[in-house]
Amino acid sequence: MRKTLKKYYNELGIPQAERPLLPLLADGSEVLWLWGCGFAEGCAPDEYTHEVLTVRTEKQGRHNSDVQHG
Repeated sequence: MRKTLKKYYNELGIPQAERPLLPLLADGSEVLWLWGCGFAEGCAPDEYTHEVLTVRTEKQGRHNSDVQHG
């Protein structure tokens, strides 16, 4: 059973006001990747992964990336 988004946010201590601002990748209601947390269990790229989406953001002049590269 996968964790709910609420559970991820609670475990990370993300304030309620910041939650709608965080990028995430989901398949329906299933969280696959969450900014600051990484990939959900069983979703990380492995030796069979052919393509990886790279997400970059810019905030206050700094570049941040929290996506694993395959």
